[in-house]
Amino acid sequence: MSKDFVHLHNHTEYSMLDGAAKIGELFEQTKNLGMNAVATTDHGFIFGAYEFWKTAQQYDVRPIIGLEAYLTPGTHRTDRSRVRFGDRVDDVSGAGAYTHMTMWAESTTGMHNLFRASSWLRSRAISTSLVWTARFSRPTARGSSPPPGASPERFRRGCVRAV
Repeated sequence: MSKDFVHLHNHTEYSMLDGAAKIGELFEQTKNLGMNAVATTDHGFIFGAYEFWKTAQQYDVRPIIGLEAYLTPGTHRTDRSRVRFGDRVDDVSGAGAYTHMTMWAESTTGMHNLFRASSWLRSRAISTSLVWTARFSRPTARGSSPPPGASPERFRRGCVRAV
């Protein structure tokens, strides 16, 4: 595998919903494949960030620390109404209650903001809004997620035309 390739979406054993990768084994495999960096994007929490960073130093691999947050699509986080991305019934985003957004820290300040965001999120609710995301997201890189991310859901349902 190319050393320029980087896995940007991994859930470690610290991910509350679907974590399977043990941090030590993840870095061992990353190093064996000749990759120079790897990311963690655990669901809702960043409890494993310190262990991830510390283990990366042992393997001489660049750690990219991220978070996969739950996002209320187009509504305030206290609004419990459902948002539909079209008229199909096979909704994979909590029946329209939320989507996912992945964020990665670009700097130490970005990392601190991910810590703040994770703590703030967990002390109030399971999901957040785009307004909240803007408050805590700098400097971070943000991207969509696999289904149930907002962008993939809209494409999958035909709500957005390909250009």
